[in-house]
Amino acid sequence: MKYLAQIFILPIVLFSLFSCSDSLVPDTLPGTYNVTAFDSLGLKISQGSLTVNLISNSKIEGEWSFIQIGSNSDDGFMFGDGKYTGIVNGDTVRINLNPDMIDNNINLFGIFNDGVIAGKWEWSTFIGVTARGTFNAVKE
Repeated sequence: MKYLAQIFILPIVLFSLFSCSDSLVPDTLPGTYNVTAFDSLGLKISQGSLTVNLISNSKIEGEWSFIQIGSNSDDGFMFGDGKYTGIVNGDTVRINLNPDMIDNNINLFGIFNDGVIAGKWEWSTFIGVTARGTFNAVKE
């Protein structure tokens, strides 16, 4: 009887495992976002846009374009434009705005919720994290 129960349960478990989506990216994540970035004191330092394209079940890439607000010299390269790469796991998003550079990387670490990616950014150089702040990206 125990063996018979296992025979009936096994196909149900296998069907459940293989019928689940293998994507680690929420369906609503891809799109264009209006981004505002702030320094560590909460002052606005840049704004612009970020386009999110799904590449695989956990990878994203796209283009970004930010303009500088004010003249803060401690904001790294939190302005300009380029192509980025990123990784997504559920609602957690990590984006490297300068993936082809060894130095002067701007990394965004955010949480995606209801059309908004919000979190922290860091400017990393050879000496480590040189500046940091927060950002808010709202889907258009």
